[in-house]
Amino acid sequence: MATALIDQFQKFVGQTQGSLNQQLQVLEGDDTDYRIRRGLAHILRSSFSTFSPP
Repeated sequence: MATALIDQFQKFVGQTQGSLNQQLQVLEGDDTDYRIRRGLAHILRSSFSTFSPP
């Protein structure tokens, strides 16, 4: 699960945060562990919070 989220963050480098958020919602789907996914995404956002192009 963590690897999949990290991969998504890496794919969206240089794109908008809105695009990333949409993809993260798709990944969440209807899983019952959405809180864990959201928590991991929050940690990744806090650690790697540069979403604007260089």
